[in-house]
Amino acid sequence: MFNLSHMSNVTRMSNVTRMSNVTRMSNVTRMFNVTRMFNVTRMFNVTRMSNLSHMFNVTRIAHITRRAAL
Repeated sequence: MFNLSHMSNVTRMSNVTRMSNVTRMSNVTRMFNVTRMFNVTRMFNVTRMSNLSHMFNVTRIAHITRRAAL
């Protein structure tokens, strides 16, 4: 009887530990994925914004130059 109960306790402990490990791993992975996604999105947004403003500035300068040339 003692052996059986001890075995079941050990099994339950290992299951709990594995569950907590799996949960923690998935949480860490999800956090990492969210952070990476956010970083990629921010990088993309910053790049797009800078490209748009650059394009806009170039276009405006070209218009001003053309108007001045005319």
